[in-house]
Amino acid sequence: MLVKEESMNIKEVEKEVGIRKANIRYYEEQGLVTPMRNAENNYRDYSEEDVICLKKIKVLRLLGISVAEIKAVQNRDTALNTVVQSRISEIEKEVEQLGELEEMCRMFLAHDQTYDTLDISLLDTRECLSIQKGAVFMKIDRCRNYQEALRRSEVIMTCFIFLGLIPTGENVQRLFHYSLPEWIRWIGFAGACVTGIINIVLYRKMYSTQKKDWERAEENLAAKARRS
Repeated sequence: MLVKEESMNIKEVEKEVGIRKANIRYYEEQGLVTPMRNAENNYRDYSEEDVICLKKIKVLRLLGISVAEIKAVQNRDTALNTVVQSRISEIEKEVEQLGELEEMCRMFLAHDQTYDTLDISLLDTRECLSIQKGAVFMKIDRCRNYQEALRRSEVIMTCFIFLGLIPTGENVQRLFHYSLPEWIRWIGFAGACVTGIINIVLYRKMYSTQKKDWERAEENLAAKARRS
């Protein structure tokens, strides 16, 4: 005689595992756990295997391992040791950042700061500490900003060229029953190209200037750090 495996509803699982229902459902949506559906009421039925899976997820999440990484481990795309080693590297960086914050807090205590006498120049000290340790503030975001600006300028140039060619194209002229001299078509094409190129030059100039300003500010902070 087969013994039917006992199942649990989501409320019982929430109590057993110590994970909120909203999180359990989220893990289901991400494919980390796939409970069966009760044929009678269409409710989720969680097996013992599902409960164990959720407990494993809880342990890994407490370690700070992301849902995407957990899924990769479940699918055997990544070894657990690899993910944990990566997390250790992240923790080491976090510890370093916490050390900087601790140093800042000690500076506040050493200066006997109150809200009214709070020295906001200590913010520069915090940034200098980071620069001394090799941090490059907002570098990734700036690079993305430059790339996005250039991408936009290229799109703008393409649009201008396209718009310049539409009214001069032979098929368009034939469709709307009009005709333009060849020299007008070439002027339209050249105008579109020139306009697009001007846009690219302006974008490059604007972001090049902004980049120099940011780099100059970082150099000033680095100089302050060396003097302190």
